[in-house]
Amino acid sequence: MVQQARTNWAERGRDSTRVRVLDAARVLFARDGVDGTSVRSIAERCGLTDAAIYYYYPAKADILDALLVMPRAESMEPDAGGSASRAAFIDHLVEFFRSWAENADLLRVLLAGGFEGNAVTISFSARIK
Repeated sequence: MVQQARTNWAERGRDSTRVRVLDAARVLFARDGVDGTSVRSIAERCGLTDAAIYYYYPAKADILDALLVMPRAESMEPDAGGSASRAAFIDHLVEFFRSWAENADLLRVLLAGGFEGNAVTISFSARIK
């Protein structure tokens, strides 16, 4: 029981650290662009070391991926089932749009980067297809 309590607190700590990293990255990516944001600046903004950031996210691209998780199109297909499957499909779509709306400033930067031929943006776009 004591071990489980320790594990639960440790997991909560890891989760809250991930949230802090993503919140810092979201602000910096939107303000400075993905290329203009270093892992060091993300670490400084959320009060961590570079090594701590790399513990949670092995590369800056992984932070970007975590911010903009895209549901796969096939997972959004409604089943031929009844209203329960339709309700789940609608919930999934609402979550999808909410996620993008929360990241509007970041999406603006990514779209601009794509039009400018930015390598990070193009690489991200290729991974989400």
